[in-house]
Amino acid sequence: MNFPPSLPPAVTENAGDYLVFIGTTCIALLLLARRRWIAGQIAFLLGLVWVLFYDSAVDYINDLGVDSFAEAKSFGFDEARFWLKTMNSQLHAQFVVGQLLIYLAAAIATFFLLRWLLNRFEFTARNYAFLKFAVASLIIVAGIHQTVYRSLSLFFANSQEFFATSRNFTNPIPHLLSDGQPVTIVVYIGESTSALNMGLYGYPRETTPHLSALAQTDPGLLVFRDVFSTHTHTSQSLLEALSFGIDAEENWLPINERRRLSIVDVLAANRLPVWLYSTQGMTGTWNQASTIVFKRAKALYAVDTHASGDRDYDVDRPFDHDFFAQHVPAIVEKPSRDKRLVFFHSYAGHGPYLHWLPERFQKPVDPWFGPTVHSSASGDIENVEDLRKEIEGYDSAITYVDFSVSQAIAMARAAPSPTIVLYFSDHGDSVFTNEGHDSARFKHEMARVPFLLYFNPAAARARPDLVKKYRALAQLKNTTTLAQVPSTVLDLMGLKVVEAPRLRVLLTPLIGEKTVQPPIIVRRTSDGITFVNVNPRTLRPPKRFNEKFIDNTDPETKLYAFNANRPPGTPGHCYEVGDSFVRRMRSHLIADCVIAQPDASVPGPSPLPTSQPPGASADADRSKATPPQAH
Repeated sequence: MNFPPSLPPAVTENAGDYLVFIGTTCIALLLLARRRWIAGQIAFLLGLVWVLFYDSAVDYINDLGVDSFAEAKSFGFDEARFWLKTMNSQLHAQFVVGQLLIYLAAAIATFFLLRWLLNRFEFTARNYAFLKFAVASLIIVAGIHQTVYRSLSLFFANSQEFFATSRNFTNPIPHLLSDGQPVTIVVYIGESTSALNMGLYGYPRETTPHLSALAQTDPGLLVFRDVFSTHTHTSQSLLEALSFGIDAEENWLPINERRRLSIVDVLAANRLPVWLYSTQGMTGTWNQASTIVFKRAKALYAVDTHASGDRDYDVDRPFDHDFFAQHVPAIVEKPSRDKRLVFFHSYAGHGPYLHWLPERFQKPVDPWFGPTVHSSASGDIENVEDLRKEIEGYDSAITYVDFSVSQAIAMARAAPSPTIVLYFSDHGDSVFTNEGHDSARFKHEMARVPFLLYFNPAAARARPDLVKKYRALAQLKNTTTLAQVPSTVLDLMGLKVVEAPRLRVLLTPLIGEKTVQPPIIVRRTSDGITFVNVNPRTLRPPKRFNEKFIDNTDPETKLYAFNANRPPGTPGHCYEVGDSFVRRMRSHLIADCVIAQPDASVPGPSPLPTSQPPGASADADRSKATPPQAH
């Protein structure tokens, strides 16, 4: 049942809600008029239940996604029991008295309108009841059809995208040559962690005490400071960060439209073991990396979310450090003469921020913000108390991430075999603007992520040349994206791709190597394909695509690109000092600027510590400067 465009969205979207209730109420009134009390009450209650649970049930069905069903290949009694348990958290009665009264009034009016029409046309008593029942049934069928039509349309749209992406990741796999040296690589993938809020990267709160101390005392820890995620959403980011490209020009398309090759598939096909331990979900639109990238890994998930799909955030899970300590050391601490790759996909950093932290981390980092935070934090937030809670919660989550990652490094340090830890986050959050990681409202910090490399003593002894190479790369401060992770992993593992005429596998430069970066945050919108450019000069899209490409680069990223690529010894450009608090926070990421004390005219947290990220340029011009335009 398709409704005309002139009807309000609330009517067309909720048609399945009110039509079924009107129909069941008409049938209930008809049964009650014939003194069939029990049947009439049952009919009315069925309509009432439909109204109360309609929104949450439809949202749940729509959120499942095709991979939720594709992964549930053997749905048995155990999965059925789990699915029933999830219903307690997935389905919620939404009781709005005013709305229910409107529905009831419409149902009663419909009933009496039908009775009046049938009386006017002088239907017999027998046909009178039959026709009222038939009309009410048609109303119910129309409501159910509208519900099913909406859900199935979305489901099949998601299905086509999922299967198309899965096909795009099915390509010929090259052979790898090994240097024969044993090494274990542990890739710790963070969640929603922005470098903006990390003390290690110049944030003035001590949110990373363990990692900051390690950076000063342990020569095995290398900190890369100019790293971008390729997207602000988990699936899109990790689909690219954990796969090789086939065609460089396809970097201008959204990741689900590109031909790719999972690094897990490459290693598994070459008989190199890959493990995945994850506290993330198993299915759903933002967990496509689990289904597509890691399909050939030996995977263990902390929770079974087949029946939850995109609502996996409703499922409780163990804390990251507990799950990591329970499983990863059993592999890493066992001496090995093989090459091994272990992924750990963490969840802390996901909102609601405090919910995924142990109790001892569920407190403010320090009393810096006090009881409130002024709206100047971002310039346009109305509910400043909610903003303060979000900032405090996010910074607390960063302190827990610091603890968990440092525990992983401590485990690697004690490992007897050469072990290297990579840590990065899938994307960041823009907590100061209260916009999370919404790619449609892109902010610079949504894509600025931490990237750490740690060589344990055994790895440093076995490959001092490798440590020296990556230490030099970390000091260069070249703009890097997570698209360079797969090539870096192969290099760290001592593996090389064997070229073959029928195989095209694009190997990007290593993390930290200077290169012209492809566009990031590539999105298909109704206006065209939008992208963000992290280079100082304009990127030219390939002519082969009949697409409209729109440069959606924000002013902060343009300013970053200018500063990151200026000639040595030339001054950089900073934000105006008297601007919002979040701009002062961003200044150390985009321009290596000292975070100045706030102007008296701009209220904010006080006192504001003066902080400069380790290795920041001393020649940064802290005068009031207008951000340069992209060339």
